[in-house]
Amino acid sequence: MVKIDNQMRIIRMKEDIITFPPQTPDNPLILQMAGTSWCDGSYRIARTDSPIYVFEYVVKGSGYCRIGDNCFHPAAGDVYIVPPGSNHEYGSSAADPWTKLWFNLEGPLVGSLLSACQLTGIYHLKNCPVRKAFEDGLAELRANRSDVENIAPHVILEIIISIRREHNAALRQPYSGDGLALREVIERHIFKPSPALDELSAAIRRSPSQAIRIFQRDFGITPYQYLLRRKMETARMLLKNSVKPVKEIACELGFSDEYYFSNIFKKKNGVSPQKFRKGG
Repeated sequence: MVKIDNQMRIIRMKEDIITFPPQTPDNPLILQMAGTSWCDGSYRIARTDSPIYVFEYVVKGSGYCRIGDNCFHPAAGDVYIVPPGSNHEYGSSAADPWTKLWFNLEGPLVGSLLSACQLTGIYHLKNCPVRKAFEDGLAELRANRSDVENIAPHVILEIIISIRREHNAALRQPYSGDGLALREVIERHIFKPSPALDELSAAIRRSPSQAIRIFQRDFGITPYQYLLRRKMETARMLLKNSVKPVKEIACELGFSDEYYFSNIFKKKNGVSPQKFRKGG
């Protein structure tokens, strides 16, 4: 693929892809492929109900990523994580194409590691300086392709831990008084239906649109996304540490419909509540 920009420079699509020998089908982590992409302006990937996780670090350039109803714009220094079971699409800017490092993988171990590091449901991490972990992982896999089943879990664990460390550092940054007030309102609704926008705006005496902008500025996601993430964290805790039926957990978390809750849970965690409880 070739693109010519406004200054008549030729930008060619190039990829350095690492493929691997067949892996044990029931392995808890299967690395399909990994590599580096120097995108052009036509680069686009779209998948429906995809079974794979995608981890990508943007070295330079900008683009977009849609996961279900969520849309964001990863740029240089950002990480994005695409979960399995999702309908998603991502592509590079024509004016400022991506260069990115990436891993495509599947298996229950990935979800377990993300859950243990409290990264489930987080798709886009801005200014996340984990380039070295991605580069080191690619180099190690390239040198040990035949031993991928033993090497890949260590590589992915190091990447996830690096992301978690940077994410936690970002969360420790000071928040505005309005942002903390909004978070307090949202935290009170973990076991309730979502708060109305009027309730959020009244808490800080701002308009609903201002309240959303303030929260997103402080926490990097919308109030709804934050609340859903907290509900999913609580759901996982209840599924693993109680014998409550799924219907009862859904009701406690403010979901009026058990099947809607199960669909949301699978979309955000990669497996159904029943499979998650069984360790699947």
